[in-house]
Amino acid sequence: MRLLYFLAHPGNIGGASNVMLKHARMMRNKGHEVRVVIQNNKENKHDPVIDARCRELEIDTEEAVYPIAICIEEIDIEDSTNSIDAVKNIIIHYEPDLVHSLQLNVSVELACRELGIPHIMSIYPLSKGQFNMNWADLLPHYVVGDCDFYSEKWAKGLDAQYSCIRVGYLGEVLNVKTKENIDEYEIVSIGVLCSYKNQLEIIKFVEAEICDGTDIHLNLLGDCNNPYGRMCKEYVLKHNLRNYIDFKGFVDNVGYYLNRADALVHVSLKESYPGVLVEAMANRVPVLVSPVGGISEIVKNGENGIYIQGFTSSDIKNAFSRLRNYRNNGQLNKIIENGFDTYLKNHTEQVISRKLEDFYH
Repeated sequence: MRLLYFLAHPGNIGGASNVMLKHARMMRNKGHEVRVVIQNNKENKHDPVIDARCRELEIDTEEAVYPIAICIEEIDIEDSTNSIDAVKNIIIHYEPDLVHSLQLNVSVELACRELGIPHIMSIYPLSKGQFNMNWADLLPHYVVGDCDFYSEKWAKGLDAQYSCIRVGYLGEVLNVKTKENIDEYEIVSIGVLCSYKNQLEIIKFVEAEICDGTDIHLNLLGDCNNPYGRMCKEYVLKHNLRNYIDFKGFVDNVGYYLNRADALVHVSLKESYPGVLVEAMANRVPVLVSPVGGISEIVKNGENGIYIQGFTSSDIKNAFSRLRNYRNNGQLNKIIENGFDTYLKNHTEQVISRKLEDFYH
């Protein structure tokens, strides 16, 4: 098959774009012809990190300006229809058998309808009450999501066919880690710093542990050059936490930090299924996670991960106390190995590429 992918979010390469690029690479590894279209902003620019990631994955690319939306209410119909011809030219030139786009891309959907080419939409969380009214038929009739929780909602709302394609992992799998001093804790949090990912509460949790005498350190991986990130940095400075918390920004060597981590903490207010959990489990790092969205479909409390029952620093602290107990009584290794087994059953390239290819056909 000839497959054409349309990315979204020119300003950064977030989890959704990374998942789509992994899908493209997996299909290339299966012998299909693949090309990715990088979304430019209205100044015809995008984050160069996206180019670097595509080069790393050895994926052919081109660039274009087109609008996307993350909820139906956000769609700009005029802008979308004005971009149809430019999108059609890209599709006609490449002659794909199938097009796969990210987020709500009306321009690509309408161009594909005119050209008689199937178009699949990758989607994630939706806004509450989004389908309380009838919308114009502007969106794809084929939907891919990374969890059943949201995929089913989108498919029902759009009257679409869907498949749940889990997040895959293409990185190196690390060996079992041993640590001499079990009283030290290296914590990692991965994701762009923003209010719904709730990293400030992780910082406050670390602060509370320091006050209790815990030898703990936190690495925050992800873009922090935004108002929320600056607020987090100001809190760290004001509360004299610079020796305990590091803002690493976007990094391309996540494995380096996972190899040194005693736990991944992820306490988002909303999520579909974050790929960072897959990366952690594949590298035998225990996950402390709020079971929102589709997370509880894969992560089971006390079996292959530890639930954070709430969204505050106190809730994280309670989950961390459980991790400490599991570590001290020897049960943590079982949770870690169950997490690794979860990765093998649900997130390897072999598993994901087979499901994706089946849905494409």
